[in-house]
Amino acid sequence: MWHRWLTSCEQLHFDEPVERDVIRDAFYRDGHFFFGLAFGIGDADAGEIARRTVVFGQAAEMLKNLFALDAAAAGVHSGADYKERKFTIARGDAIPLDAQAFDDKSSLTIRSGREELARVVMRYSDTHLFVGWMVEDTTPWTNAGSPGPLLFKTGDSVNVFMAPNQEYAHEQLAGTRVLLAPTTAGEVAVTYRPHGESSSPFVFESPVRKTAFAHTAIEQGVEIQSQISGDKTRYLVSAKVPWSVLGIEPSPGLELRGDVAVLFSDQTGALIGQRRHWADPHTNVINDVPTEAEFYPANWGVLTLE
Repeated sequence: MWHRWLTSCEQLHFDEPVERDVIRDAFYRDGHFFFGLAFGIGDADAGEIARRTVVFGQAAEMLKNLFALDAAAAGVHSGADYKERKFTIARGDAIPLDAQAFDDKSSLTIRSGREELARVVMRYSDTHLFVGWMVEDTTPWTNAGSPGPLLFKTGDSVNVFMAPNQEYAHEQLAGTRVLLAPTTAGEVAVTYRPHGESSSPFVFESPVRKTAFAHTAIEQGVEIQSQISGDKTRYLVSAKVPWSVLGIEPSPGLELRGDVAVLFSDQTGALIGQRRHWADPHTNVINDVPTEAEFYPANWGVLTLE
């Protein structure tokens, strides 16, 4: 049976009905689904047909291999339309822990559909990138993890991504990620670099694949401040990130590839429940460690230093 799908970095969307047994047999193991599989049954009486099926991450690649279709014959289309985002970072000082600092004109907005989840303000000096997050969250600034490379799996975090502005292949890992999170031992920053020299390599693993990073380590040079609102529905984070941590030498007019993100815990405060970025639209996966660790500058926006 020939199927057509719309494919992007992380998902397949089937235009035609798909036999549920095929999907179940491919991805159902030991009582649960792997790799973030989700589907909706169009006709409850039919029971065995998934009318609209969305498959994320490595499951998407495995499902394509399962059907073994030639791209042209199968009618594979490019993914959802992607409009490059742009933002100018003004010179300035550290972002204060004050909601008034996050006005519409000076901040980036992170959304889930039409819902506004967070605002982010960025400024810079000759030595530091200053980033502030204002996040709407009913389990604010909670992460049950201990300091280490897997903090993106155990609750809340805020993140900044940056790389030189150049042409990147769609699936080319590059740049630097700085993750900030509360932990059982206090607030920490963790840096991630897929390439380059390092004495702190780390391999992110799932049951079916691995991805190796050259550098993943606690970053002592990043200063972090935070504040939770009195009604516990919002939190603010302010960070001072040395440019040296990002591997960038700033200058007026410099263009960079970049993104900012918020990761939300589930209601227990101990597991990741949602990933949302300003620029990268392909962040639905929350149950495949290698996919969650990887980042691609081709999906980021363009940041210009004023």
